[in-house]
Amino acid sequence: MVPDDRADTASAEFVTSVGRGPLATIEAFEAGAFRTGYVARRLLAELPGLPLREISPLATAYADRDATTAQLELNTGAVEGVRAWGDVLGAEVEVSFHDERRSRRVYELHEVKGMIGGVAVRVVDIRSLPADEAAAWRRARHRADGGDDS
Repeated sequence: MVPDDRADTASAEFVTSVGRGPLATIEAFEAGAFRTGYVARRLLAELPGLPLREISPLATAYADRDATTAQLELNTGAVEGVRAWGDVLGAEVEVSFHDERRSRRVYELHEVKGMIGGVAVRVVDIRSLPADEAAAWRRARHRADGGDDS
C-alpha cells in the first residue's frame, strides 16, 4: 500500500541519471496503454468482419531513456486471415519458416506489420507443416546450406 503522504511530492519527480523520473515514466506508460487500447477498440469497431482470434496489447515506458512503446499483436486463427489484414493495412505478408528441433515441428510464420495511430500493429498466425512437407523443407534447407542428399 502506498502511503497517502502528499507533503513531499517533489521527491516523486526526481530524474534518473539519464531519461525521465518515475512519475513521468508512469504517465508515459499510461499514455501508451491508452493509445494502444484506443487503436484496438477502433480496429474492432471498424473492421468487425476481419478474422481475429486473440489480441495482445502491450505498452512499455522506459525510465532510462525517453521512449515508450505501444504495440498490438493480433492472431487471426488462420494464415488466410493474415492476408486479409495485410490488405487492410496496405502491407505485404512476410512468410518465414521455423524449425523447432525439440518438438520436431516445422512451421510457417505469416506476419504483417503496420502502424496505426502511433501503435505498432503486428498480425500473425502459423501453419504447421505436415511431416512430409517438413521433411522436404529440411532436405531443401540442408542442400542450400551445402549439404549432400546421401
